[in-house]
Amino acid sequence: MTFNGQTYFEGNKITADKVYSYAEGGAIQVLGRGAVATFNNDVTFSGNKIKAATYAVGGAVTNYSTMNFNAGTVKFEYNEARNLVAEDTYSNEELLQNNIHFIQARGGALYNAEGNTTFGKDTNVTFKGNKAVSEKAKGYGGAVYNEVFANDTGRVNFLGKTTFIANEATTGGGAVFNKGVMTLGGETYFEGNKAPLGGAIYNDT
Repeated sequence: MTFNGQTYFEGNKITADKVYSYAEGGAIQVLGRGAVATFNNDVTFSGNKIKAATYAVGGAVTNYSTMNFNAGTVKFEYNEARNLVAEDTYSNEELLQNNIHFIQARGGALYNAEGNTTFGKDTNVTFKGNKAVSEKAKGYGGAVYNEVFANDTGRVNFLGKTTFIANEATTGGGAVFNKGVMTLGGETYFEGNKAPLGGAIYNDT
């Protein structure tokens, strides 16, 4: 899928509050080995929100394959991933039986696992006011959560100018939580991000 014009994802929502339910990618999910999403112009993800009884990942975007932002202004603003229940709500056996991997919120704006997400050198990227929050459990990566999944490597590349402002996580990585490979190749600014562990960045690799 290729987006050549200016693109806006605004106010999209997923609510998954039933027993064992989960939510991924409030605006867009890229899934499958051959799946590719490419943006060649300005794109805005604003006010997209997900909330779930078990895990909520990627308030705006979840990527398990390939995403390329090649040029233009890229904004992730006021997106949110929210978990609703405590980690001990279900037994380990219940979680396994229902294919639930964890009970957390991850990536208020972007969750990248097993995939490759690249913001090219001609992009100007801003993450502002995004949140990964949990009322009773844990939240990681207020703006971005990147991780190794299964036997693959999660990679996020920021090659242009990137700004993280006032993002928030309940537990760790107010702006960024990284358990994969991340490159910050251009000018990068962190301002006013908040979390108990790693106000701006929590790097776990």
